[in-house]
Amino acid sequence: MLRKFAFISLFMIFFSSFASAKSLYFDGYTSYDWYGNNLTLQADYIRNTRNARTGTLKMQLWATRSKYRGGYINGYILGEVQVGQLYANRYYRNISRTTYFKRPPRGSYYLTLVLAEFQHNGRYQTMDYVNYRKKERF
Repeated sequence: MLRKFAFISLFMIFFSSFASAKSLYFDGYTSYDWYGNNLTLQADYIRNTRNARTGTLKMQLWATRSKYRGGYINGYILGEVQVGQLYANRYYRNISRTTYFKRPPRGSYYLTLVLAEFQHNGRYQTMDYVNYRKKERF
């Protein structure tokens, strides 16, 4: 009985961690840089480990009053760039895109780089994100 319980417990732990693993995500170093009205967003990799093509992908830099922890994001988009779609089990490497920098209202903000995917309902959904440690003053 104890072995059966241990096996079931191990199976549930393995299955739940496997099921919650990300299948579309940033991998490696990410960064942002702005100069004047230009914002550059960079990522070493964006990986798609699904067995299907993604929807259209965007990278967005958000400014928020509190550190983002997933789910709905409340803040200001400082800039966003379209990356395109990724075929099944493929990746983009050395992504660097420049766009217009939209300055938020005055204040201190946490910055978060979001990987968003276009969904069938016509909206973008956050698939992965990177919080930067340093607060920025605008």
